[in-house]
Amino acid sequence: RPPAPATPLPLLTLALAAVMGIFMLLETARVCRVPPLAGPVQRLCDRFVDSRDGGSLILTHQYLLAGCAVPLLLVPALLSSVVSCRQSVALAAHRPEQPRVSAVFAASTAGVCGGTAADPTLAGVGLMGELPPLQLAAPLAGVLVLGVGDAMAAAVGVSFGRRRWPGGAKTVEGSLAAVVSMLLALVALGWIIGWVAGFQEGAQLGLGPAWERGWAQGAQAACALVAGTGVAEEWLRVTACTIIVCLLEAFTLQIDNLFLPLAFLVALQVATPPPHN
Repeated sequence: RPPAPATPLPLLTLALAAVMGIFMLLETARVCRVPPLAGPVQRLCDRFVDSRDGGSLILTHQYLLAGCAVPLLLVPALLSSVVSCRQSVALAAHRPEQPRVSAVFAASTAGVCGGTAADPTLAGVGLMGELPPLQLAAPLAGVLVLGVGDAMAAAVGVSFGRRRWPGGAKTVEGSLAAVVSMLLALVALGWIIGWVAGFQEGAQLGLGPAWERGWAQGAQAACALVAGTGVAEEWLRVTACTIIVCLLEAFTLQIDNLFLPLAFLVALQVATPPPHN
């Protein structure tokens, strides 16, 4: 089994926290009219203000960042609970347990679960085996629904939308584009994880050109994600969750940058099968 990749989830979480601090400083400068930042920041924010930004504060950009970050912060704690639960079930049955956990979580949860990134207790699934789509999507629920789905829905809806949902301004074409783009992005994510693992393995072990091994293992990981053993049911669950959150995006009157990532994460957790004895 290849080693678990050094996933970018902890670095991404740190980057989101740093950018959130920068956004807060810029918003403070805008509200307090601090030159020379206040004018350019005000003109930039005016382009994105809608009816949900009332009062003196404009928080749309911070909502977007928070929506991307919250699943990244919640998933390690959720995964820690799942691992503990499955280990307890295994101890009750008097047998060792290898939880079915995607390698993408190994590095990001090592500190939470008290293990290491290479610990088979945490990285029970190698990239050459299966990458569970449900668990792969969970930490990046905000990135998928806001960075991919919502953006694609807006682009396609404005350019090609003809049929509007009853009682709403969003288009059916935009919602369909969001569903398809999110599912394709999930497959691309599996390929990227496989490529990184293959590149690292090739570079460390000197197994020919590292980039060639990366391409080969990326393709293998993507194929395992799409057509691996037992993933058909998981893809049905992921597709159902994606359709639900895209319908919510079309009809919700809430602050979608905060609401949609949490709704998608909850749907994915509900759709995840419980641990078996």
